[in-house]
Amino acid sequence: MLIGIAIIFGVVWAILFAQVWWTCELNPSWKKLPRPQCPLGRDVAVAQIVTITTAVSLTHAYYVFTVGGLQEAVSAMFEASISLIVANLSVVVTFFLRMLTEDETISQPTMESGATTMRFEEQCTETREIED
Repeated sequence: MLIGIAIIFGVVWAILFAQVWWTCELNPSWKKLPRPQCPLGRDVAVAQIVTITTAVSLTHAYYVFTVGGLQEAVSAMFEASISLIVANLSVVVTFFLRMLTEDETISQPTMESGATTMRFEEQCTETREIED
């Protein structure tokens, strides 16, 4: 059984690595930037998160069908915890990025409409209209 799990792990790892490699090598212009970082995109992120939650779900399903009892209950709680972490991951990452950034324009979105620009600021409750 351990060999089978190792083979499955290797196949999943190879698929995820191939996806990252394919995404990065399709457009190699990022390699010439001063701080090279491949823009992986949403597809890679979703595939990796789904893989994590699927692995935990399969473990729980295994205990449901075979052993049951305490091991099933623990795997169910672990599955719920991982699902909750994955669901809140974007909120947590955004929070830490806001803490680390020194650029205040992130919290001040602007909306352009024709000749006028509206700026919404967090500290004010009123909306100001700024003309170009």
